[in-house]
Formats: sequence, structure tokens, C-alpha cells
Amino acid sequence: MSSGRSRHVPVLDADSVPQDHPEFAFDAEHLGIRDDLDGLIAVGGQFSTPWLQAAYRRGVFPWFIQDGKPFWFCPPVRCVLQPRQLYINRTLRKFLRHHRYRIWINRDRAGTVRNCAQHRHDDSGTWISPPYIELYPKQPNFISFEVYNENDQMAGGLYGLVTGGIFCGESQFSIESNTSKLAMTALCSWCIEHSVSFIDCQLPNEYLESMGAQQMTRAEYLGRIQKIYSVIPQPEHIFATSEYFLSREFSGRQDDNPRS
Repeated sequence: MSSGRSRHVPVLDADSVPQDHPEFAFDAEHLGIRDDLDGLIAVGGQFSTPWLQAAYRRGVFPWFIQDGKPFWFCPPVRCVLQPRQLYINRTLRKFLRHHRYRIWINRDRAGTVRNCAQHRHDDSGTWISPPYIELYPKQPNFISFEVYNENDQMAGGLYGLVTGGIFCGESQFSIESNTSKLAMTALCSWCIEHSVSFIDCQLPNEYLESMGAQQMTRAEYLGRIQKIYSVIPQPEHIFATSEYFLSREFSGRQDDNPRS
């Protein structure tokens, strides 16, 4: 997206936003939502922890950085996955029963982000530039699900931020077959255990929808997060480095389409 196409979108001036209230930058009256540009709302501001956290609480996320400026988005259609709606077909179910991978949480945060930047499901490029690799793993609510093979090498995984009962997914990758699906299954299992309401996958695509994700309008999404973000934040210990084991609900399903 060129800067010319975004010239009619508000440019955020970090100096004009109170340092202790960066969320003011994302209040509705200051936004210029362009649905013809995938929901681009503003350009500029700071790519920092306070701004990042404030953005997610407002249903906004930075898609990429251009000329040193973050581009902030709130898409007209959101892709979301209810953890219990994860679709597990026969092939995946068999894989889950017999795989020899180990799953870890936050064992190598930066490595997971780097792998997501290097190993994409498509060839459309990546928005995960060095500033992303530097900033995201430092977030207090960052969580990565990492899949390791028998040689103790990371073979797949995903990462995101847990904000007020929502997992805000950022990216995933797979080097070996089904490892990103294993990471997604682990995420759904973990979300149920920790009362995470739903997974925000950001933008719809065929892969996510094949896993059970559904589309939600912006208005519905923003309405839901306002209610969910009022819950008590997750305790810090859930972000500690630990090995993770799938719950029996996900590792030994009997039906092909585990939706309820």
C-alpha cells in the first residue's frame, strides 16, 4: 500500500497524545476508517508497548510499518475462531493421536516470530519486519505455541497477545507437515482451560476457515470485545515458559467435526 493511497487517512502525532493515555489515539472520533483499504484507520504514532496495548484494547492492530510509520487497521470483517469450534478432520485427528512432537509455550519467543517471518503459508510476503521481531516478544501478554521435532528443532508454531480474555493471533508457520495445525490445536485447548473467549485471526482466509474460523462484522466484534475486556486480566504465570500437553478433549476426539 503506497503512502499516496493512504493520504486521506489521519496521521497520528505522538506528541499530541497524552503519554499516559495512548488509547486516546484510537478513539472513534479520531479515526478515518477506509474500508476500501482493508480497514486502515490511521498512520503514524508510536510503535511501542503502550501504543500496541492500547490499540488491541480498541480492536485495532498494526499491520505493517512503512517509512518508519505503523499503519493501524480495524477491518470491516473480522475472522474469529471459537476454541470449541476447531475443525478436526480424520487426517488431523489421526496425526494428533500419533505424533511425536513436543509443544512448548514461550520457550523461544523471538525465534517463533522470526520463523513466522521466514516461513509463510503463501508467497505474499510478510509484514513481520525487524521492529515486530523486537517489540512483540517483549509484551507481557505475549504467548507462543512452539512445536519441536525429535531433534529438538522448532518445526511449527504461532504467536499472539492475550488481551482481556481474547487471543489476538498474529501469525503462524510450519516447516514440517501439520505442525501449524498442531500449534493451533494446542492454542484452542489452552484457551478453553484458561477461559479465553475466542481467537481473533484478524483477516479471513481459506486456511483459517477450513479450521473452523468464521467471519464477524466490525460492529459485532467491537461490541464483543468491550464486554470481554472488562473481565479480570489473566494471571502472569500463564505466560511462563512451560511444556504443554493437549487436553484429552483435543488429543482423543471421536467425531470428525468437534463443534458444539
